[in-house]
Amino acid sequence: MLYFCPGAGGIANDPATFFSDNELSLTELHNIERGAKGYYEYISPIIAMGQTAKYKNKSYYSSLVSSYVDFFPMYNVPLESGRYFTEQDRSSKQKVAVIGSYVKDKLFKEIDPIEKKITLGDTQFLVIGVIEEKSEDFNKMIIIPDTTMDQVFDYSQYTYISASVPDGISIDDAKREIQLAMLKSMDDDEFTIFTQEDFLETFNSIIGIIEIALIAISSISLIVGGIGIMNIMLVSVTERIKEIGLRRALGATSGNIAFQFMTESILVSILGGILGLLVGACATIIAQRWIQAEIKPGTIALALGFSIAVGVLFGTYPAVKASKLDPIEALRYE
Repeated sequence: MLYFCPGAGGIANDPATFFSDNELSLTELHNIERGAKGYYEYISPIIAMGQTAKYKNKSYYSSLVSSYVDFFPMYNVPLESGRYFTEQDRSSKQKVAVIGSYVKDKLFKEIDPIEKKITLGDTQFLVIGVIEEKSEDFNKMIIIPDTTMDQVFDYSQYTYISASVPDGISIDDAKREIQLAMLKSMDDDEFTIFTQEDFLETFNSIIGIIEIALIAISSISLIVGGIGIMNIMLVSVTERIKEIGLRRALGATSGNIAFQFMTESILVSILGGILGLLVGACATIIAQRWIQAEIKPGTIALALGFSIAVGVLFGTYPAVKASKLDPIEALRYE
């Protein structure tokens, strides 16, 4: 698969430039169709944007995509029910839509969505097909004809153009011929051609950077929280010196005292973890209005596990300090 993106370097270079300097239009598509015929099997311009879809009193913020009819066989999009839009639908600018399985679940639940109308922006679209569960991107996608996108949303600049390479043609040959076709109307620094491997490499590098940043932020938060717990427990030890001395005088061992303060430290940490999970759950519920978001059981277990670890790590010093207090000096403490 080949992708033709606006800007030198595309999204790998500068996302802001990727959209602001977008010059991909119908002219480039026609140049490819005329100049590189035989070097692609399917081709489709793609316009992608976020859009809230509504049905009666339900709404879902989905990924709205416009394309050619070629989009469906090119990406091997399976249908659960209904049909794809046709070339006749596209040429007559019909307001029809093929929706993903997640969009169907959010808007229609158990109702059959075929021949029902959803609202995108201020315009109603007739649902003619439902995509079988495929991948997260397709599950939350709504696909409409590119001509309808231009008419309804007044948006004609393509986000990218994708094309599949037929058997017997090498990726490099197809890339070269399509590049020559695009150079008829664009400069070399106004577009970039990616393969699927290039996209995956770029995507993985971006995800890797985000993961490192999130790990760094989480680590700092855990350290700050742990220091806070340790300070609280040290203050608690200081305020309860007489209590510690009395317990030692009544027969409590150093281990008993250490266990008591370690338990308190872990409980404080777990309560903080539970509070954080509740805040995260509320944020997830709010975010579900616009994006697909959820908290998995494994995440809950991981969060509580880290809470216990922080409690043990930063509660050890206060617990040891409390256990080593001399009982006689503790009873005399004012």
